[in-house]
Amino acid sequence: MPHHEILKLLEAGDYRIGFHGSAQKITAFTSAGMGRGSDLNTGLGLFTSEIPANAAEYAQNAGELGEGDYEHVYVLAIPCQKPFSDIDRAGFYGRDDGVQLADKASFVALRARLLSEGYDVLDFESSEDVISVCFEPERAIMLAELTAEQAIELQEDGLSLFDGVAIMKTIMEKHPDQLVVPAEKSRVVAMDGPSP
Repeated sequence: MPHHEILKLLEAGDYRIGFHGSAQKITAFTSAGMGRGSDLNTGLGLFTSEIPANAAEYAQNAGELGEGDYEHVYVLAIPCQKPFSDIDRAGFYGRDDGVQLADKASFVALRARLLSEGYDVLDFESSEDVISVCFEPERAIMLAELTAEQAIELQEDGLSLFDGVAIMKTIMEKHPDQLVVPAEKSRVVAMDGPSP
């Protein structure tokens, strides 16, 4: 999909920008990796952050934990026509004060129910970030692949992190060599877990 068409999707509000930090090389996201991570909620979908520096920190931490040696932040356009946000911290993590309230199967069931009701993304707002979970990772459009340092620089540019069009245009101007052309994806790799 050409970048000008992606800009139209962002302008229309059908998609929004999300940042996914990883220590693994990823060329595409699929549902195959859902539920494999250690967190209870990994069966919900593809986790993204609205804050590039948070995704960069996750990528760096994952690298330090030996989860890979490719610390990057993937800039994604994720569908957001019908977001679900009626969830609290305990409901999102399945734990409250160290007490487990849910299991992995209950998160898989929650995802299935929300999909059947037409939701395409779950938004959880913490005090530090908004974590968006794309229920269908295959619908995410990979826009760019930034180093952790480039992601932090993007945030330091003073952009409104809620302005996906401005973020996309800035990446096109400042990091054109980091842009990914979705049609050129050569293989599909299962997502590496719930990381934002």
